[in-house]
Amino acid sequence: MTTIENPSAKPELIQPRGPYSSAIHAGNVIYLSGQGGLDSAGQVVTGGIAAETTQTLANIEANLKACGAGLGDLVNATCFLTDIGDLDAFNSAWRDYFGEVRSPARTTVAVASLPFGLNLEISCQAALEQP
Repeated sequence: MTTIENPSAKPELIQPRGPYSSAIHAGNVIYLSGQGGLDSAGQVVTGGIAAETTQTLANIEANLKACGAGLGDLVNATCFLTDIGDLDAFNSAWRDYFGEVRSPARTTVAVASLPFGLNLEISCQAALEQP
């Protein structure tokens, strides 16, 4: 039987601005809700898609850490861009952030708009080793 834990009450998790969980831990998989380039004050970071990508990945990393995981545990990411013309800059910032860490499987799509004026949102899943 799979144990499902809702770690969203953890204060170290970045809390969502809507009626959903930041993260769900089911068995050995952690499902993170869509993350964006919001700073600690809940504002979209300035500096374009590269800055938003870096902040988004930092938010993902912080939430993974709060769930007992790290970037190396990511197995899949779905990325939403409001301007597919930002793909090269997004990819560059992505590569810079992951560095030597194995990058997860990824799908990137263009969308018409995102909440809060974001230009990017990433939803992802991490897998932990079975105990």
